[in-house]
Amino acid sequence: MKQTIPVFFATNNNYAPCLSCALISMLENASKEYFYKIHVLTSELTTENKNKLKKVLTQNSSIEFINLKDKLSNFQGLFHTRDYYSKETYYRLFIANLFPEYNKILYLDADMIFLGDVSQIYNLDLTNYLVAAVHEDVMNIPVYGEYVEKALGIPRMDYFNAGMLVMNTEKFRQQRIEEKFISLLRRFTFRLTQDEDYLNVLCQGQVYKLHAGWNKSDAYAPDYNPADLKIIHYKMNGKPWRYDGVENESYFWEYAKRSPFYDELKYEKASYSDEQKAKDKIDAENMVKLAIHDANDPSNYWNTMSLGAERYSLFRGMNKVFHFPKKAVKSTKKITESLLEKAKRSVYDFKKKYSK
Repeated sequence: MKQTIPVFFATNNNYAPCLSCALISMLENASKEYFYKIHVLTSELTTENKNKLKKVLTQNSSIEFINLKDKLSNFQGLFHTRDYYSKETYYRLFIANLFPEYNKILYLDADMIFLGDVSQIYNLDLTNYLVAAVHEDVMNIPVYGEYVEKALGIPRMDYFNAGMLVMNTEKFRQQRIEEKFISLLRRFTFRLTQDEDYLNVLCQGQVYKLHAGWNKSDAYAPDYNPADLKIIHYKMNGKPWRYDGVENESYFWEYAKRSPFYDELKYEKASYSDEQKAKDKIDAENMVKLAIHDANDPSNYWNTMSLGAERYSLFRGMNKVFHFPKKAVKSTKKITESLLEKAKRSVYDFKKKYSK
């Protein structure tokens, strides 16, 4: 009996055509020595689309559709989305607890084409890691690199893309990552890359770094060698079913021709209007503005957490000198926090006023 590799995707009806291409390419290039048990997490997928996706299966694969709308109903209102993002993007953070039968899984985005054998990365030893992933190449753009360092407190070269993850779900459960995610979600809204930001904060220092060929978009990656190309990721506006001239677009259309959604993909390409393209451009410009704003927001995650550490350090120092009585501790803490917050805000206002 073949060893099973659990593979997870999250999608909706809009991305079902892309998912079919991803499945065809993944199954064709993956080792035949394994059985691929595919799980599609969704909140909306028509019966027609499910039946079309079933048509691409091979003898060593199966597919199951899991509707998480009811299971995650208590959290749906917390999922912040913008532009082309959907709430399904957050579902990967719940896999560990929803599927306790697995100690390790492979999570993949639907907008990918696979040229390599995914069993190679699934079989990595992740004993001391939460995830295996590839550096987020978009963070090589200075404005985004500054965002992750100033808003999240993560060195830009340590920030990973969450579209391809080997997840040590056993360790996720041991470290209560889902519980920590919900707590973080209730307190902070990460608006730029959403679920990816949360994952990077939660997994910091426990990431097995893979080379760029395992998750390559059209963005510049300094360590990328074309000979190592394993997975193509058509993220952001680099989507060949909407635009011409996308890097590695020929691979997408090669597999699309074998998809039961081929006509739909051709229609989307032909009908993607100038107005939609103009909106994409505006969204990209707004994303830059958002990164700059959130990086310099005095109440962002990193500033808040840093301020919390400063409060604690300052209060401990003051208490060592003055030996506050127990009844005075609470009010003294409040005074300390207030002074630090005012100082932080004054510095921010000064920089904003005189850096123009």
